[in-house]
Amino acid sequence: MAKLKSLQTDIRVNANREKIWEVLFNQFSEINIYHPGTTDSRLTKGKNGEIGCQRVCQFGSKMSITENVLEAIPLEKLAIDANGFPGVKDIMATFSLRQLGAESTEVAITFRYRTIPAILAMFMLRSMKKNLHQVLVGLKFYVETGRQLEKENFKSIYSEFLELDAGKAFA
Repeated sequence: MAKLKSLQTDIRVNANREKIWEVLFNQFSEINIYHPGTTDSRLTKGKNGEIGCQRVCQFGSKMSITENVLEAIPLEKLAIDANGFPGVKDIMATFSLRQLGAESTEVAITFRYRTIPAILAMFMLRSMKKNLHQVLVGLKFYVETGRQLEKENFKSIYSEFLELDAGKAFA
């Protein structure tokens, strides 16, 4: 197998690890509540909160991907593989949680992938990193406010995020 490319981004969420873990793992099938690109998601195998469960994420009317939970270390790490991205193979995303304080957690996502053809990775890197960061902003928004993210309101949410002082929460 060819070497996987890797990129990482992180964000500070004003919540404890338990609250974030609840959303990432125990509500696995509901990624559309915080992912700005998904229009729908549903569980297709297993149960939320168990290794091996599977979801399908819909991106508009023409594209969907399948994601599987590969590994879960409670309150620390969630590893997921994905299939269905055009031109992208061997995808693995790992969420890592690090408690910073009583109500502050660093959430990092590491994305490993291989493209076919390999040169495609160079062209996709910038947009992939932007998309991963937007997922984390959506997660921060949902966890801190309890309000579901909608594709239509993400632009204003992202603008609000950019104006937040470091470490501050969404209102």
